[in-house]
This record gives sequence, structure tokens and C-alpha cells, in this order.
Amino acid sequence: MLKLSPAAAQRHEWLTIHPLLSPDDSALGYDLLADAIAAGTLTIAELGSATVPELAAVNDGDRDVLILDGEQLIGARQNRMVSRSILLPAHSKTTIPVNCMEQGRWHSVSDHFAPSPTHSPSTVRRHNKRREAESVRAGRVASPAMLRASQGEVWSEIADLAADFGGSSTTGALNEIASGKSDDLKSWMAAFPVVPGQKRHPRLSRVRSAGHGRRRRWGALRSRP
Repeated sequence: MLKLSPAAAQRHEWLTIHPLLSPDDSALGYDLLADAIAAGTLTIAELGSATVPELAAVNDGDRDVLILDGEQLIGARQNRMVSRSILLPAHSKTTIPVNCMEQGRWHSVSDHFAPSPTHSPSTVRRHNKRREAESVRAGRVASPAMLRASQGEVWSEIADLAADFGGSSTTGALNEIASGKSDDLKSWMAAFPVVPGQKRHPRLSRVRSAGHGRRRRWGALRSRP
């Protein structure tokens, strides 16, 4: 088991992050989505039937690949967001659940998806979680139909974020809306550097924040590596 200890707090305005350190120098047993795509070992594409709430992920590498809930995928027929965290086994093909992040496009711009530098805000992700919880309480398996049912709510959240950010996109793409705040996001990321002993891990930090409106406004901050 990975042993962790908190480092000194890093603060910027209303956000506090505690990096978690590990004395274990061994590599993690998996790759992250962006790294695997860059290495050419992972490809994500439309299914043959090109259905909105599902995509085909092919991991040709020798290592598992971790895809996190809320990671955005850019390209193909329509930008998507992965709707739950998934560990793709090495040398596997997996159908992954997603939501549409781009209401106004349904035509191909690439054969495969590329990762986005920003993560989907919790306000966008929460609707799937609520419907998944409802399915569990009712004794049902959360299905692609459940994701379709939450799609309108997801689009509504993206429209609200566009208003908050003052951003725009001709196709309603979340990544384009957030790009208008790229300079601000870079300054925030620079305020929280990775410290010695902090392993390259998507969740090795503890976060405290203040102010619901600010959490909503800055929900697109990139997960720290």
C-alpha cells in the first residue's frame, strides 16, 4: 500500500492544496490517459454505430491505463466527457460511458479523440452521479440510457459556465468556453507547483476551498499531475 504524508499547504486566494508525499520511489502500476495517448498505446474512437453515450477504448500497451471521471475527449464526431473512473487493462478493448460536451456538432473532424488540458467541472459531472445513485437505489444497473437522460442537464450546466466565464463556442464546446480563461488557469496552476516527493498521480493532493460561486467558476481547473 502506498504510504503518504502531507506537505506544507500551498495557498492562492481562496484555494488551499496539501500535496501528499510518498517515500516510495517505485512507479505507479498504470499510465494516465493523456500519457498513454501521447505514447500511442491508447486510442479512443467512436463505436461503429457512432452512438453518443459510448466510445471504444483500445489499450495496446503493456500497462493498465487510468481514465478519470470528468476527463474531456476532443475530436471525432463530438467532444465527450468520461462519466466514471475506469482502469483499462493492458491489451484490452473496452466500451466506456461518456456524455456529450459539444451540443452543436455531429460530424467527424478526426479518427480518434485527443485529451483536453482541462477537467470537466463538478457541476457538469454531478448529474450523472445523481442518476447513478437513483439507479442503485432502485436496484438497476446504470446504463447508457441513464447518460442520455442526463444529457440535457449537462448541456444546461455548460451554458451556465459560458455565462460565468464570458466565453463562447459556435458548437457549445466546453473546452472552447474554458479556453477564454486559459491565462487565469495557468497562473493558478503556477501557484501550486509539484514538490519533491510528490508522485505523478492525479489525486495525490488534498483540496480545501471557500465560496460556492468560486468553486463553480473555477471548476475547470486541471487535475494536478
